Amino acid sequence: MEDARYLFDRMPEKNVISWSIIIDGYVQHGNPKEALSLFRKMLYGGQKPDKVAVMDAPMACA
Repeated sequence: MEDARYLFDRMPEKNVISWSIIIDGYVQHGNPKEALSLFRKMLYGGQKPDKVAVMDAPMACA
């Protein structure tokens, strides 16, 4: 996840796919706090979540 986050943070433009993949990665690797933090950043940045990101948000809360 460290390498993925490094690349994600350096992307000049992030789209719904890149956001969803990084959020899902954190959920799948047992870091729900970071997944929710990124989900909030995505929303506050004006990006509309796709089905993957919407499904991952409640999983991160469980």
